[in-house]
Amino acid sequence: MNNFFKHILFLLFILQTVNANDKVSVQLLWKHQFEFAGFYMAKEKGFYKDVDLDVTIKEFDFGINIVDDVLSGKSDFGVGRSSLILDRLKSKKITLLNAFFQSSPYVLISKERDDIQTIKDFKNKKIMLSDDLESIAAISSMMKVANIKSSDYYRIKHSFNIDDLINGNVDLMTTYLSNEPFYLKEQNIKYTIFNPKEYGFDFYADILFTSQKYRDTDTQKMIQFQESTLEGWKYAFNHIDETIELILQKYNTQNKSKEALLYEAGILKELACVKGVEFGTIENSRVQEIANIYRLLGLTNETNDALKSLVYRPITFMDELKKIFTVEVFFLFIAFVVLTFLLSQYKQYILKQQNIDLEGLVDEKTKELQLINEHLEERIQERTQELELAIRVKSDFLANMSHEIRTPLNGIIGFVDILQKKENNSEKKEKLSIIKESSYLLLTIINDILDFSKIEKGKMDIEHIELDLHHIFKHIVELFFDKADENKIEIVLNIDKNLPKRTLGDSTRLKQIFSNLISNAIKFSYKESQIVVNLKYLEDTNKLYCEIIDSGIGISVDKVDTIFKSFEQADNSVNRVYGGTGLGLSISKALVESMGGEIGLHSTLSLGSTFYFTIPLFEVENREEIVEDVVAIHSQEKELKGCVLIVEDNKTNQMLLGMLLDDFNLQYDISNDGIEAVEAVKNKSYDLILMDENMPNMNGIVATQIIRETQSSETLPIIAVTANALNGDRERFLKNGMNEYISKPIDVDILQDVLCRFLAKENR
Repeated sequence: MNNFFKHILFLLFILQTVNANDKVSVQLLWKHQFEFAGFYMAKEKGFYKDVDLDVTIKEFDFGINIVDDVLSGKSDFGVGRSSLILDRLKSKKITLLNAFFQSSPYVLISKERDDIQTIKDFKNKKIMLSDDLESIAAISSMMKVANIKSSDYYRIKHSFNIDDLINGNVDLMTTYLSNEPFYLKEQNIKYTIFNPKEYGFDFYADILFTSQKYRDTDTQKMIQFQESTLEGWKYAFNHIDETIELILQKYNTQNKSKEALLYEAGILKELACVKGVEFGTIENSRVQEIANIYRLLGLTNETNDALKSLVYRPITFMDELKKIFTVEVFFLFIAFVVLTFLLSQYKQYILKQQNIDLEGLVDEKTKELQLINEHLEERIQERTQELELAIRVKSDFLANMSHEIRTPLNGIIGFVDILQKKENNSEKKEKLSIIKESSYLLLTIINDILDFSKIEKGKMDIEHIELDLHHIFKHIVELFFDKADENKIEIVLNIDKNLPKRTLGDSTRLKQIFSNLISNAIKFSYKESQIVVNLKYLEDTNKLYCEIIDSGIGISVDKVDTIFKSFEQADNSVNRVYGGTGLGLSISKALVESMGGEIGLHSTLSLGSTFYFTIPLFEVENREEIVEDVVAIHSQEKELKGCVLIVEDNKTNQMLLGMLLDDFNLQYDISNDGIEAVEAVKNKSYDLILMDENMPNMNGIVATQIIRETQSSETLPIIAVTANALNGDRERFLKNGMNEYISKPIDVDILQDVLCRFLAKENR
């Protein structure tokens, strides 16, 4: 009997072990309060338990480094700020899952005082800030824009006690919108808030993250925790009173009152539940904007390549479909052809034997074949429709990608233009010029990827405008000097004295081809080696011959024929060691051939490679200056006058356009969307409108049409300023009532030329 009970107890132990929930821990970034209500409700309402998770919620304690805790495995998940983006740029292997608040509640606050009305009044004031620059990056950027330096004020170590502000120990302090203002209101103390969001520095807050290792090894558990937490947050915001009662009973370590928690819940709900944005969303475009701000503050020099796969995105059905679709259709077609052939041969054999009795069988088999054919035709038709859908999805994706990438590029190029005009140091001015040229080259590459299907079909448009060959090649080589110097590589440029200086051609495409080849040569060259670029004029054929000779790793003979194919590289290890997609040489080949030229290479493994291309030249008679330069000079001589309405939802672009218009001594107002623009035109007379297209609530085209319907606005110039820059976009904007079109990133000279046409004094 004793053995029987021992066996029963053993079985119960085994069953309990099997049914035990997986233990998971999450580290919060502050003390318990409504800020973490989603975790509490997911635990207390059983959302975690429903997916077999036993979750431990860890309250913040000073001295904890949340990122290091997650990377070391002390915690499975963490809640952090936007500084997680900077951590990734510093090579910390983390993955972002959700941002619970679309805007950060972290602000500067002061008591209402006559001597603190604007950011410029911060000078000589005592400001209480947290120790690390990373957590106050948005606030630092806000002050930087107002030209407030750290030496202009007294920095006080943060006590996290609002009484220091109330008693006058400090003039300003960093606080959460959802916390400290409540206590000031309780005491009837009026206050002023300085929110970085209002100055264009909009950061995410309370970001759920984990380690890349956890993402790769415990993907299912990660998704279950992520989805259950989101469900907990939605419940918390829909049942605020119930949630607050739970916090008061179980999670109120700060001894907050019910009224304080209600105030906190109201503010946080506004920051989390934003119209038109799915709850918890993290957009890659905003991640890149935040990364750019960290660069401007000098906190990192890393490029956006380090941010790839930072935000977790689940693999979709369409992703899997694209992998198998083409292969499946191909084999269906082969099966159809083979089956048809075999049955046809079978019928011929029967007829040759003149066996009339078997003709009925042949007819029967023929009918079966017809039925089989009809099944196969239906499958092929279905797959064809799915392929057409996939192509449409791809086109939409590429169009959206173009818009999302052009928007941050607009900020980079625009602010570089502004800095160039204000910078007197020639060396710094040259560096800014290189940044600008590199940004434009990146923009060109983006455009080529968007038009890659046209490249494959040989339908890429090639311009024929006047250009200076000597300047183009010298300038591109200069762009790569710093990159070459890093590996102690010398670049030698030899230009044939007989090479025509001016010709007709496509400077953008020529720059891209040459840049691709120079970049490859540097990438695959050994340290302390030399790259020789020879530019020759082939007089007998009137062609340019360009060759780039390196003494690098070379290419094996069996790989030479595939090197110009899309997504091909000489070896699978090349991508791991040197990076790259394998697309550059394919695009270069297509562009050279579109210009009527040829491209090729000679290479010896371990000894180096020589890439070369030829293109026809169209010599131009001597002229004193290029047309584009004349236009720019002419524009600079004109005086501008008027009031401009900027219609733009992106804060960075609002700030950029405003600074550009300031340089032109123009007045301006800002509308955040089409609805605000329509109201602005009703209430004030403007001389010109700069109109974005993609905006929430009402887009630019609809707003333009409504404005045009008003009798007083028929002749008002409306200029499209948009990141939509695909073929046909310009015509679409003009057709819908706009007078002109400027694509993002904005070229300051083009903007100036457009403003001169409509706002120059002599034209009005």
